[in-house]
Amino acid sequence: MKGQSHALALAREYLSGPMIICFSDTLMETDFSFLAQEKSDGVAWVMPVEDPRRFGVAEEGADGWVKRFIEKPQSMDNNLVVVGCYYFKSSEQLLSAIDDQIQRGVMLKNEYFLTDAISIMIESGAKVRTNRISTWLDTGTIEATLDTNKMLLEKLGTQSKQADRYAGRQVKVIEPSFIHATAEIANSTIGPYASIGENCKIENCQIAESILEPGSEIKDAALSRSLIGRQANVKGRGDGHVMQLNISDTSSVIL
Repeated sequence: MKGQSHALALAREYLSGPMIICFSDTLMETDFSFLAQEKSDGVAWVMPVEDPRRFGVAEEGADGWVKRFIEKPQSMDNNLVVVGCYYFKSSEQLLSAIDDQIQRGVMLKNEYFLTDAISIMIESGAKVRTNRISTWLDTGTIEATLDTNKMLLEKLGTQSKQADRYAGRQVKVIEPSFIHATAEIANSTIGPYASIGENCKIENCQIAESILEPGSEIKDAALSRSLIGRQANVKGRGDGHVMQLNISDTSSVIL
């Protein structure tokens, strides 16, 4: 809860030598093979975006090295966003900077951000560069998560003959979609761009462009652009009116 740097400080007994940090809400395409010959002290993966204000940005100098990182900038002038993946030649060097960060109390909104620790490394003489990528899927918001789910379904493809297992249950599957083998579905249309988790139960529904987490139960509802948490329960009116719902784990909604 105290932020990224604090989390790494708590894990210091497991960190030594070269390391890669990749945030759990980051999905990207890159090639790590160059790291075997990497000479810099650190590498930050970046990508230009239209609006950088929700993220951190890298400020590069004329020499190409990173001068500093700015977390959640107010300005739109620099759109070189760090996507949440980093390489460090020395874990110990990073941990030393984190200790300095915590001692100084360098925080934003009561959190110790990793970008501030890297800026402290740079102040102490570390050489950090960027590595640009062109494919980055962000899952930091509900809308971004749904968009990412859509892109992944398009890219990875879906199960063939999914509808065969529901023969006789009046189930229509519109590809691309993913349905876990343990899901129970009857009298429903699934897809396009729907991801149905394990042990979900769906009856008399239309589910499109949505994610249903494991164990959720949906009945008599038409959902689009929705994110339904684990073991959540939704009971609709059965009138076919399409709704957008975002509900957390173990929640219950009766319409």
